[in-house]
Amino acid sequence: MAVVRRSLAEAAARNPNILGFVAKTLALDEDAIAIPILEACASLSDADLIGIIQSCGNNVKRAAIARRPSLREAVSHELIIWGDCAVAADLLSNVGAAIPESGLVHILDKYGAEAD
Repeated sequence: MAVVRRSLAEAAARNPNILGFVAKTLALDEDAIAIPILEACASLSDADLIGIIQSCGNNVKRAAIARRPSLREAVSHELIIWGDCAVAADLLSNVGAAIPESGLVHILDKYGAEAD
């Protein structure tokens, strides 16, 4: 059954016409199913993404969101607050992510010592 859901998630992630509730249902599924949707599905709103960031309980999903082709500052901010160092690294590597200056300061304050 997970194979079918994974195939559905991969197809849905590339479909700009996928219904939002279908995308959100897949995004809340187990990590292997959720990752393609979280990385690419345009049907997820910023509010959907922020809700997932705040409630998912793991950084695998947060990292997938950090790798989306584009992110607005509000979503980036939540990733910085809720994510770990790997999420921050994915976010900083994402040229399509709008990162607020305060977020960059927060990353430096939170992880700057880890660079040593």
